Amino acid sequence: MKNIFMLIAGLLTLTGCTQKLEVSVPEFDVTQKKITARAGEEIKFLLTGNPDLITFYSGEVLHDYAFAAGRIVKTNSLDLSFRSNVEFGKQPDQLRVMASVDFNGGAAFEDITTASWTDITNRFALGTNATYKASGEANLADLSIEGKPFYLAFRYIVRNPTVYGTGNVWRIQNFLLNAQTSIGLLSLGNMQNAGFRIYEQKQKTAPCRSTISTTTLQLIAPALVDSTRTAETECWIVTKGFDTGDMDYGPDRPVAIKGYADPKIKETVYVYTKPGNYKAVFTAYNGNVAGRKEVIREVEVEIIP
Repeated sequence: MKNIFMLIAGLLTLTGCTQKLEVSVPEFDVTQKKITARAGEEIKFLLTGNPDLITFYSGEVLHDYAFAAGRIVKTNSLDLSFRSNVEFGKQPDQLRVMASVDFNGGAAFEDITTASWTDITNRFALGTNATYKASGEANLADLSIEGKPFYLAFRYIVRNPTVYGTGNVWRIQNFLLNAQTSIGLLSLGNMQNAGFRIYEQKQKTAPCRSTISTTTLQLIAPALVDSTRTAETECWIVTKGFDTGDMDYGPDRPVAIKGYADPKIKETVYVYTKPGNYKAVFTAYNGNVAGRKEVIREVEVEIIP
């Protein structure tokens, strides 16, 4: 009999614990359904209820509840621009602009010659004298292939100086590779981070004097000495491989505005910096080891200039 009473007491205790672990639907709301404000102006969202957790999606890019499960960013165009000048020499048609999707990134000149390169010089305006000339912006998206690194290069060709005259000094500045994407403009490469590297065809016998800095690429022919007076060679300056395909940014992230240990909050503030229409989303949770329940509240936000 005593054992039966102990069993009944244990079952009652277990039932009580189970009831305590039950998760209730959060009582939570945002009192406004639509807000209009100016860019840079502080918005105050008024909240009711006291859920365990509250998170906030502003509706801005990378913080949009519509992409809470993940975001794939589409590349719509791939735009290259730079400026160039040329002086001191006489050789014609020395500079070519090249692109490749099968270069292996190796350090030897043989790696350059075994790759397939597309000459894209005719897509740009090149300098004609010592005054820098803007190349214009060219879309190179037709040359990129999903999943393959995209390389760009400046190819400098030195012909026999006794026939064609002294080689020119070519300079490149303001190199900029941008991707126009579904979330706006993304910078892929510039003078500081494009990973430029020099490749010499005849580094030992007829080395060019090309240089790379954070502001300027210089392509310069070998010094005219007896051993190089009739030398023909090439010097390339090549970028790193750029990822130009669609990009997986993962899920958009909210901001946590209340945690388990935090006291009840009645408001939260936020500042939108750009005009536009946004859908602000609040997610409220109650949860424990037995599970989790949530409610979602939306607010239409119009931001004017």
